[in-house]
Amino acid sequence: MTLQVIYHASFNTDADAARAWYEQQRRDLGAEFELELESCMQRVMERPLAFQLVRGAVRQALLKRFPYVVVFEMTDQSILVGGLFHCARNRTMWDTRFV
Repeated sequence: MTLQVIYHASFNTDADAARAWYEQQRRDLGAEFELELESCMQRVMERPLAFQLVRGAVRQALLKRFPYVVVFEMTDQSILVGGLFHCARNRTMWDTRFV
């Protein structure tokens, strides 16, 4: 059974801001970030229960090369992606993404 992935409205904004920042640091680094994010999301879709619970039902998936984390919740039918956050950010920001 394939779970539907539902992204919070801010996910693309989060990803675009990170990609743009890395692209400013070095040409094509933004594209490398995007590939790593896609790889991380593929892992989440394939094995969502393999990721660490961090608060209640919220799980986190760390990107391998960049200091970012994808936070998500699972339901019976979907994966609710709350956002993409830099690891140094205050985790209370997550509270606004999960209702």
